[in-house]
Amino acid sequence: MTPVKQSIIRLVDLIMQAIRAGAGNDAHAQQQLIEEDLARKAHYELQEIPLVAALMHPDSPIAADELIPSLLSEAEDTLAATLTLFDEQQIAALCHDAGAFLAQHDPERRLADAWARLQLIEAHYRQLQPLTGPRTLQT
Repeated sequence: MTPVKQSIIRLVDLIMQAIRAGAGNDAHAQQQLIEEDLARKAHYELQEIPLVAALMHPDSPIAADELIPSLLSEAEDTLAATLTLFDEQQIAALCHDAGAFLAQHDPERRLADAWARLQLIEAHYRQLQPLTGPRTLQT
C-alpha cells in the first residue's frame, strides 16, 4: 500500500473516531458506523485489484470496447470481486455482450478460460435475480 493510501486511511480513521465519540451511546448510530466501517474496508480491498482500480479511475485506461476482453481475461477470483461494481442491468448487458463477443471471436470455444469467465458472469447475474425466478439471458 502506498504512503498516500496509508495517510488517507489514517485520516479517515481519525475522522471516524471523532464521529464515534459524537454518537455516544446511540446504538443505532453505532450500528451504522460499524456498517460503514465494513463497507469502507470492502472498498479498500476492491481498490487493491488492478482491474477495479482501473475501472474506477476517472480517467480509466480501459476503453469501452476493451471492457469485455478485460473481464474475460481476468482471474476468476478477481473477476468475481470486480463484478460487485456492476448493478443488475449492467451485469445483464455484460452477459449479453460477452456472449456475443465470444461467439464472434471464438465460435469453436477454444478459449476455455474465457468461456468459463462468461459462465461466472452469468452465475453472478442469476444471483442478483429475485427469488421469484431468474430471467432468461439473451446471449
